[in-house]
Amino acid sequence: MSLPGLGPDPLSPVLAPPAGAGAQAGDTIVAGPIDGPVVPGLPNFRDVGGHPTRDGRRVRRGLLYRSTDLARLDASGAAALASLGIRTVYDLRSEGERTLQPDRLPPGSVGVVVDIVADTTRETPGDFAVLFEDPAAAARALGG
Repeated sequence: MSLPGLGPDPLSPVLAPPAGAGAQAGDTIVAGPIDGPVVPGLPNFRDVGGHPTRDGRRVRRGLLYRSTDLARLDASGAAALASLGIRTVYDLRSEGERTLQPDRLPPGSVGVVVDIVADTTRETPGDFAVLFEDPAAAARALGG
């Protein structure tokens, strides 16, 4: 099965390489299968490490993780995050999203709000699909 924007395995998204990273037109980076620690309540939790670099090495594992919101995190999930040494949780969601589903931080961690849509009039991530249909509107809304 293949979905637009995804590789043959829907759990292995195909990502465009970052601009200015020496990428060539048509290059893609294929994320590996979801692996690493399992955290109860966070089905999409994953280690950002492990991806190959241009010089043949790999991004170090165990330093940066990504997940969905931590609103459903229970005691066992919080303990799992704490055991990984998670000290800082960066929340990229809007104020509305954080209000509706506040994060439950693991013990010993601090939360840092980095509201990536704070300066826009749109709140939900679903609005981005509509926004990017018009590149000029996207540039205005997101500041280049």
